[in-house]
This record gives sequence, C-alpha cells and structure tokens, in this order.
Amino acid sequence: MRTRFIAIVALGVLLLGVGFAQAAESLWFTPLNAVIVPPATGQNTFIQLSPGSNGASLVISVDLNEAFTNSPQWVNIPLSSLPAGMKIAKFVIYYQVSAETTNTYIAEEKLAKLTYPKTLTSVYDITSTLNKQTPSVATFTPKIPILVSGTMNLMLRVKMDSLIDSISIGAIEVFLQ
Repeated sequence: MRTRFIAIVALGVLLLGVGFAQAAESLWFTPLNAVIVPPATGQNTFIQLSPGSNGASLVISVDLNEAFTNSPQWVNIPLSSLPAGMKIAKFVIYYQVSAETTNTYIAEEKLAKLTYPKTLTSVYDITSTLNKQTPSVATFTPKIPILVSGTMNLMLRVKMDSLIDSISIGAIEVFLQ
C-alpha cells in the first residue's frame, strides 16, 4: 500500500514538474489596469483599451479618432502584487484575436521591472505571433526563473492590421516558486 502511494506521488511530481520543497504558487492578474505606452517616435497612439463585454477582459482595438498606421504599439499591464523575493517560473496569457487576416497579433511579450527613479528594465523578452482567433492560451517559461524585484510589468507589443480588428486579453496567470 505504501509503495503504491509513493509511486503515485512520484508520478504526480514528474507530470506536474513540482517538487515538495518547491511547490509552485499561481497568481491571477486582470488586464483591465493596462495602459498604452506612447510611441517613442512622437507619433500619436492609434489603439484604445476598453473592457470586454463580460467586464473582466480587456479589448485592444483601433481608435477611430486617430490616424491609423499598422506599426506595432505597446500595452503595459502592471503585475503590482507579486511578492518580492519570489521567482517567476512561468506566465500564461489568455487571449483571442478577432481579425479578418492573420496580420493582427501580439508580436512580442516582455516582462520588465520598474525601479526608481522610473527606470523600466526588461528581464524577459520573447518574440512570437499570438494570432489565434479562438480562445487561446500562450505559456512562457523562462530558462532561469526571474527574481521579482521592483514592480513587475507584462508588456505586449500588438500589431493591428485593420480598423475593425481587435485583440482580447482575458487574464494573466503567473506561477511563482
């Protein structure tokens, strides 16, 4: 009986990748506190952020009051309640793209820390093409867990191809160790 229990626990540890001394903790973040990062080129931003129809998701769309260009734009989502001293083992973005083509997508994901005096330093940067038009999950696992210090931010570089396209962000999940 004891051997069977140990075998089941060992199998669970192998499947989950979690050890007894390093149990992963998961924290969820809403994207609703996101802000648009103005382009460094001095151009106006042409995207807008609004709550989704369910009130919990964030919709990134084209601001029809601004001149549209299809250059990438940055959206910053603060991850302000991450406990200092913990390490980010992985993070997950729940998203969906509504577009006529695959030319609207999330082009880059960046974890950055804000330290004072107001310096944003990239600690993890990956280029991808998140363009699924069904509810989707994108999981990112840094090779080395990232130490939480300062205010952590998830930055998304979005590329919009059409005036009617949009990208919905449902939630951000961060796994700590």
